[in-house]
Amino acid sequence: MGYSSSVVRRARDRLSEEVRRKERLYREHRDIAYAQQPRLRELDRAIKGTAAQAVAAAISHGEDPVAAIQRLKEKNLELQRQRQWIIDCAEWEEDFLDDGPLCPKCSDNGFTLDGRMCDCLRERCCQVQLEDLAPLLNSGASFDGFDLQFYDDLPYGPSPRQLMREALRAARSYAETFGSHGDHLLFAGATGLGKTYLAGCIARRVTERGFGVTYGVSPQVLAHFEEVKFGRAEPEELEKYLGVDLLILDDLGTESATAQNVSFLFQLLNTRLTERKCTLVT
Repeated sequence: MGYSSSVVRRARDRLSEEVRRKERLYREHRDIAYAQQPRLRELDRAIKGTAAQAVAAAISHGEDPVAAIQRLKEKNLELQRQRQWIIDCAEWEEDFLDDGPLCPKCSDNGFTLDGRMCDCLRERCCQVQLEDLAPLLNSGASFDGFDLQFYDDLPYGPSPRQLMREALRAARSYAETFGSHGDHLLFAGATGLGKTYLAGCIARRVTERGFGVTYGVSPQVLAHFEEVKFGRAEPEELEKYLGVDLLILDDLGTESATAQNVSFLFQLLNTRLTERKCTLVT
């Protein structure tokens, strides 16, 4: 499935705003350059004029269009050399007058010609989703930052550090192979052992690999189901829990143990099992 439509839409809005910002900056730089080097404005107008002349020559019947286009091409190259000479002599940054697209691969469309999401849009989708996961990632959760020294390394039996090393290895493998399996995870243990942090590590890596991830604390998630049931929210709002590639349901067991919550929980987990969507429960 990949990133949700909401994430993609906000990522495209972000890309569009960055493109508009770049265009505004180019116009500002161009006006500064024209004020400092008036000849540059003349050259730019002449270069644009040769392009129009080339089109006219291509459809002209009065002379050989190939020869006419070749002369115009040579004229254009000379104008380009003069323009570059002025830019080289000016004390401007290298990309001061860069009017090219922000992303040459997709020309700022967000998708390549074969319909695939471009890396530029995928990067922004990742940024948006990580922002949505901020309540889970505010501790900076990442596999690289996971510190096994936090756990005791006892000289007898399987020590807490040994057990956590195995848990870390399994979690990393789960994240790196996500999409090739339909496995679910359950993290159980006392408060402060690192369950939510490890879930955050998985969420970050799965997000970076292009999959949709939703995080929710169990009481809050089940409250959303209640809001939909009593018409205080639209049913579509549950899709972020039911249809996402990976749902992280945190602190299961802290919700009220009512028959209604049990029914909501069954609906949630059963739907995800049926749809072969992965769920991580702590």
